[in-house]
Amino acid sequence: MVRAIPSQNDKFLKAPELIMSTLSVPRAHAAAVSACAILSVTNPLEESGKVGDSLVRLRLLTASKDQRVKLWDIKVDSSMPGVEGVDVEKVTSTHTQVADISSMAVLERETQDPRHRVLLCGVGMEVLVVER
Repeated sequence: MVRAIPSQNDKFLKAPELIMSTLSVPRAHAAAVSACAILSVTNPLEESGKVGDSLVRLRLLTASKDQRVKLWDIKVDSSMPGVEGVDVEKVTSTHTQVADISSMAVLERETQDPRHRVLLCGVGMEVLVVER
């Protein structure tokens, strides 16, 4: 029988407590989401020259089994508890010819090109070009 003996260093081995919340977005997709990719992460306060790190903006692309691809603008204010500081807005929605999308990847882009290229994979492949 093996028995653990607590030591004074155990306080350093404990994982931080995680508090999880669920945010449900009504009618986000009609079918199950099968792939997603983060296109960009920015801090709007830094862009405007103001100091602050509690606000983050994400551009997220999601794909579902019904061949819909949607672009989302997500703002997260980490100074607010739970999902209260999360704002999700659908930017656009489009149809793809790729059936049964299983994955997507953001392709490397030219430094001068403001567009994102995203490879969709499933029964076939397609490259989507997403404007900023």
